[in-house]
Amino acid sequence: MPKTFDATTQIAPAESGPWIDAKSIVKVMAMKAPEGTVLHIRATGKDAGNAVAALRALVERNFDEGEGHDAG
Repeated sequence: MPKTFDATTQIAPAESGPWIDAKSIVKVMAMKAPEGTVLHIRATGKDAGNAVAALRALVERNFDEGEGHDAG
């Protein structure tokens, strides 16, 4: 998640949380959400809508782990 958005952006594996900072790739990776998990996203701030859209797109692209990306 690019840190260029003027927004606080969080992601969680359930509506009740735990909510984590979506700008921290280390924290997002540590969440270890199983494939098929419905992720919940929330944001506040000037660029909240754009931040949520960018994070949603990143999730839909499987965090760019697919074709053309070296996983190892």
